[in-house]
Amino acid sequence: MVYLKKAWKKIKRFWNFVWNDNSPLSWLLALVISYLIIKFIFFPVLEFSLGTSFPLVAVVSGSMEHRLSPVTDINGNIVVEENGNHLYSICGKTIKESNRLGFFSRKINLERFWQSCGQWYNDFNITKEDFSGFRFSRGFNRGDIMIIYNPSPEKIQVGDIVVFDSEFLSYPIIHRVVSKDENNEGFFFSTKGDHNPAQNPDEKTIHESRLHGKAVARVPLVGYVKIGLFELKNWLFAR
Repeated sequence: MVYLKKAWKKIKRFWNFVWNDNSPLSWLLALVISYLIIKFIFFPVLEFSLGTSFPLVAVVSGSMEHRLSPVTDINGNIVVEENGNHLYSICGKTIKESNRLGFFSRKINLERFWQSCGQWYNDFNITKEDFSGFRFSRGFNRGDIMIIYNPSPEKIQVGDIVVFDSEFLSYPIIHRVVSKDENNEGFFFSTKGDHNPAQNPDEKTIHESRLHGKAVARVPLVGYVKIGLFELKNWLFAR
């Protein structure tokens, strides 16, 4: 019992040093302990409760944004016509604006989104009314964190946002389901990024085995931490 009391006092002293001291060593230990807790306790519990190996997904591209993208020249400058119109695009359609739009003013509502993108969905028998009832009907942004739940494939419906393995990329894709079929091999899904002009080749026929689940909640902007590390890694390996 005496040894247990001594050990407990040492543990309390160490814990107090890690979280209440301001020395570089305490900061380093706090980071290491936080990492270990997140990796070996938090994430396994989250994976088990949500039924997926990807319980949290950082959005690394703008393929689901309902936001106008600037049309740029080879130098990265926004293209401006002689009459002063600034050019933007969404779903492959060019939009002309008389003034340069800031980041937040480039966000568009469902009405404007449907004017540029609606015909593609109409061809898939998805109406504007259908789309307005979908979860995340206004899309989501690069840098968001999406919380993923993995139900059985038959519970995933048109309009759901799903995470699936890409056939060409080293990381999973998160796009919206636009069609669903079933045969003796299981369920097959077709998806598209809301912002994109068309489907990618590897998302036209997605077998249920490639799915990791569907998005059920969104945490804005937190994913920029992961994006920064991802881009740093790419920059280092490109050198």
